[in-house]
Amino acid sequence: MNMRSIIGTWKGFYEYGSGYPIPYFAERVEIEMQLNGDNDKFTGNCIEFESEISDNMQSEIFGFVDDEYISFRKIYQDTFTIENNGEITKQLNKESVVFYSGNYDIKTDCIFGFWEYSAEENGLEDDEMFANFGGIWKCNRVV
Repeated sequence: MNMRSIIGTWKGFYEYGSGYPIPYFAERVEIEMQLNGDNDKFTGNCIEFESEISDNMQSEIFGFVDDEYISFRKIYQDTFTIENNGEITKQLNKESVVFYSGNYDIKTDCIFGFWEYSAEENGLEDDEMFANFGGIWKCNRVV
């Protein structure tokens, strides 16, 4: 298969899914990713645009593409938790990692899939936040 390079600028969203309470569940956060390197091993950064449910946050990206499969980690310098009352708490300088996986559709120049945040993977106790939660994501290449 002739693989097109994943490198470049991508715009899209991620959506809050399983494990999230209302008003977050099914809400979208607009994102823009800049990917560098090559398909075997890419790096980059992601900007999340501020909204009623999201701060203007940035993260680093590390990942790879294998044929039509894409996988990457977004690493945040701070950790955000949603308390039982729905309030968001920010813990400065406490790194957190979100795992993304999915597909690269070359015909539509679209990457999409599922993301997951694991409390255990991030060194948090189950009573501090949901053990696992995640959602969907989708980005199209910016031409």
